Amino acid sequence: MLRIYFSNLAGILLGMFINAYFLVKWKIKLNGRFFYLRSIVSSALGELIFTGVTVTLVQIGISGAHAIIEMILVSLTIKIMFTLFSSFLAAGIKKRLIQIDGGNYFEVVNNYNPFTIKSA
Repeated sequence: MLRIYFSNLAGILLGMFINAYFLVKWKIKLNGRFFYLRSIVSSALGELIFTGVTVTLVQIGISGAHAIIEMILVSLTIKIMFTLFSSFLAAGIKKRLIQIDGGNYFEVVNNYNPFTIKSA
């Protein structure tokens, strides 16, 4: 049971970090444009890392490599299909919020390192 818990925890931390990191970095590089592309690709990368790490750590020593790869691919396919659907929903919400706020604002920050200490 602990193996499942820690495998899931490692997958979530790595996958969510990758998703958020790429989403923010690409938003800056693309000047806030191409929301669909940014959302779908960053989510797919995050899910790939999450699923790959979690399934591999849980199944290693229990299932063979072929079975592990198959589990990852099936799970990833389902997750990406959901991501495609939810990205259109999120884009609709984003569009409505831009209409309410009157613009598409985003801030450009040079350093996203959470371990950087700012001097006063």
